Amino acid sequence: MYSRGSRVLVAAILTMWGCLSLVAPARADDYEIAPVTVRSAVIAKVLAFHKGLAGDVTVYVLGDPAFAEEFREVLGMAAGAATISSVEAGDDLPESPPHILYVGDAAKTDAAIAYTRMHRILSVTGLPAQVAAGVCLGVGLKGGKPKILLNMEAARAEGVNWNPAILKVADKIKETAIRESS
Repeated sequence: MYSRGSRVLVAAILTMWGCLSLVAPARADDYEIAPVTVRSAVIAKVLAFHKGLAGDVTVYVLGDPAFAEEFREVLGMAAGAATISSVEAGDDLPESPPHILYVGDAAKTDAAIAYTRMHRILSVTGLPAQVAAGVCLGVGLKGGKPKILLNMEAARAEGVNWNPAILKVADKIKETAIRESS
C-alpha cells in the first residue's frame, strides 16, 4: 500500500511534530485559577529564583484583598537573598513603586503592565490568562496540580533575570497582546 520510504517520511514528520509540541509555549487558557493559599505558597517559593531580589522586598497587591491577606503570612520569610518585609494592598496603582506588583484585577492588567515595565519591577498574578496578557509570573492549576507560569517577554521588559533552575520546571506562556513601549 505505502512504500517503505513513505512510511519513514510520515514517521519522521510525526516525530518532529511531537518534539516541536514539547517546546512550544503553553496556552494560558489551559490553566485554572488556583486557590489563594496555593497561589500564595507557590509565589513565595518562586521569588527565591529571581536573581535581582535582595534585601527587604515590598509587595503591592492590586485588586485582590484575599490574596494580600494570605500573602501577609509570609512576612519575614526569606526568598533567596531577599526578605518579604511588606505587603500592601489597594485598588489603584501605588504612588511609590514596590519591588513586586501582584495583579489581582484583570481589568487593571494593561495599566499594571505599563507600570511594572516603566519601573522595571516584577509583575505577578494568580490569573493565568493575565500571563498571556503580559504579566511576568503566574500560578495556575493544570490537571489539579499547581503550575508556575512564566512570560519570558515580560521578564525581559521588566528586567527580571530568573535562575535557570526555575526555567526547567515552569511552563512558558507566550505573550499574545501587542503592547506599545512606554
